[in-house]
Amino acid sequence: MKEQRYSKSIADAVKNFLAEDGWRYEFDEEQGVFRFNLTINSLIKKIAYIIEIRNSEYTVLAVSPIGADSSSKENMAAMAEFVCRANYGLRNGCFELDMRDGEIRYRCYVDCYGIMPTKDMIHGSIQCPAIMFERYGAGIIEVIFGMSEPRDAVEQCERIAVEQVRAMLSNDAYEADEQSESEEDTEEDQPEPKIDLFDTEGGGDQ
Repeated sequence: MKEQRYSKSIADAVKNFLAEDGWRYEFDEEQGVFRFNLTINSLIKKIAYIIEIRNSEYTVLAVSPIGADSSSKENMAAMAEFVCRANYGLRNGCFELDMRDGEIRYRCYVDCYGIMPTKDMIHGSIQCPAIMFERYGAGIIEVIFGMSEPRDAVEQCERIAVEQVRAMLSNDAYEADEQSESEEDTEEDQPEPKIDLFDTEGGGDQ
């Protein structure tokens, strides 16, 4: 009997999350590997997911369907620069470039030593690569096809991301202001209670 090379408990936690969330996936029982695809809002329309389960950890890999041109040193160098610039400052995971064939992927690692991954942990580890490809997907395409320099492409991607966050915050603030004004209008429309502490209401001084 072959020794199991991954944690069944961690695998079951990921299975339960995917099943409850309605994902369609394949699972390799022997290797402990999940595979599925996800459509995202980006020039890169679909990414392929691979979740590798180990004894006390798991790794989420999201692979781009398009990669750099491995036959072009210039293209590979440009994409390597793009990846380095995009990765700088990222808090969770990173982009990776396979220098052999130009494959581009995003990797998240989850340490499960002494704990079992929660639904929120699993959700976050799957969502993070999708968010990163949505943020940097246009830049990846532009660099691959020589439409932009790596530095310019990364700066543009991050500028758009900042503008989107600002727009979201602005909309939230606007909605809060509207709600506040609506509440104030409601209060103004309500009749004031007639209270005359000095018994002069309606008749003035007698």
